[in-house]
Amino acid sequence: MDWVPIVMFVVIGVVVATYLYLRYRARREVLQTVRFAMERGQEITPELLETLGGDVAGGQRDLRKGVIWLALAIALAIMSWTLDEPDLLGPASLPLMFGLAYLVLWRFSGQRT
Repeated sequence: MDWVPIVMFVVIGVVVATYLYLRYRARREVLQTVRFAMERGQEITPELLETLGGDVAGGQRDLRKGVIWLALAIALAIMSWTLDEPDLLGPASLPLMFGLAYLVLWRFSGQRT
């Protein structure tokens, strides 16, 4: 029995589940903080809520994702070249397109800083 594909999918599942759990826990802590502040009678401004709830503005997030996807595509292309495996260029086109799409979204978002 070939264990490599099984282990690969299990690891991917664990990584995704961990990411989702940590994101859920962070949002829950923000809501608990806001609830605690409201119970104490403190004023909650929209700016405070935006600061607590958001990590990176939409345009900046698109730029970061685009750069990461492009880096992955370049890494796959370099690996294809160094291993002399031209079949890897096909899979490299997928992150390339994701990266370009995110960069286009960043370009037209109007939130460039």
